[in-house]
Order: sequence, then structure tokens, then C-alpha cells
Amino acid sequence: MKREQTIDNLYTLAELTQQVQADRIEIVLEERRDEHFPPMSKALMETRSGLTRRKLDEAIAKMEEAGHQFTKNNANHYSISLAEAHMLMDAAGVPKFHQRKKNTENKPWIINVQNQKGGTGKSMTAVHLAACLALNLDKRYRICLIDLDPQGSLRLFLNPQISLAEHSNIYSAVDIMLDNVPEDV
Repeated sequence: MKREQTIDNLYTLAELTQQVQADRIEIVLEERRDEHFPPMSKALMETRSGLTRRKLDEAIAKMEEAGHQFTKNNANHYSISLAEAHMLMDAAGVPKFHQRKKNTENKPWIINVQNQKGGTGKSMTAVHLAACLALNLDKRYRICLIDLDPQGSLRLFLNPQISLAEHSNIYSAVDIMLDNVPEDV
């Protein structure tokens, strides 16, 4: 009798855990905006990109001559999106990090966030480091974020709409390393 009750309790706990996960995803989606990176002014673009005012104005003029229309706010100030910021950096002739002259200072970095204890914020730290590095307009890094956590919680931060129940074909790096995937995959 105790064994059956224990199994029933475990089923109940599993259902509650799944509901908590669904609630967390719903909260994240409610807090999330359509635009993750708010538009910036010319002055802020200047600061974040490292471009001089003159170089930025030349890049804007070059893009406008090519037919691009920038969004402007009520005061007729530029409202530059992240995609436009990268286009401006290209127009200004600033190479991306991987396109720069190869030397010992610009080889790939490996940043390892590790702790054997659960709940220390490893995934949150990794996501924030990756986001901050990706938003560095001056360097324009390419980021590869690998989650070796068996729980695979980075999915929740990066794409909370993915549900394990609906997408049973998504495997973590740990699943693949332990060969815990179907043979046809």
C-alpha cells in the first residue's frame, strides 16, 4: 500500500513540477518584449560603437543614400535599432572581430562557467555574459553558448517558448554525450 501511495505522490509531484515550469515560461513571456534591445540615439550609438560623430554621420549618410530610412522620434532624433547599428558599423568600414587581422590578441575565447552545486546561477551568468559580449558593437563578437548542464535550463532563458512536452526531439549536449538519444537521430 505504501509503495502505491508513494508512486501516486510522485505522479502528483511531477504534475505540479510541470505546472511550475509552465508558469515560469508564462511569466518570462509576459515580461519579454518584442524588441529585446531598445533603440538608441545617435549619441548613445556613438558611445557604444566607438565611432566618432563624423564617422557615424558619414555612415548614416551613406546608408540613407543607398535608400535606407531610419526611424526618428517626435523630436526628429534618430532611433537606431540593433540591426541598424550593425549595418552602420558595416557602412563605417569597421570589421567584425573574426574579420580582423589575425594575431595573438584576437583568437577565440573560451569562458567556462562551472560549479558542482545546483542553484548557484551558472546558467544565468552564462546567458548574461553571452548577451553582454554579443552587444559589444565595437568588437562585434560571434558567440557560441554550449549548455552542458543535464537540466538544459539555458533553453528557458534563450527561448522559453520551447516546451519539452511538445519538442521531444530536442536533446541537451549531455544527452548526446551519454548517447541518450534514439538511434535514428
